[in-house]
Amino acid sequence: MAKPDILEEIFDKKVLSILRIFYQNDKKEFYLRELSKLSKVPLATTFRIINKLTQLNIIQQTTHAKFKIYSLADNENTRFL
Repeated sequence: MAKPDILEEIFDKKVLSILRIFYQNDKKEFYLRELSKLSKVPLATTFRIINKLTQLNIIQQTTHAKFKIYSLADNENTRFL
């Protein structure tokens, strides 16, 4: 069994699919709907996961007018992952 397969068995597949998008595009910013579409995770679930990752300082949130944009934070937590 390969290492990515082990991670998928241990952790929630939906969280991993969202994290994968951020790590594959570490300099890019995403809207919530865009993340939901790319990860194929329902919008409400994506919202809950993003809020959790923001609290853990893995994802940073930027607000432009009324829009929220999410990007991978550059800190110890993200380098650990």
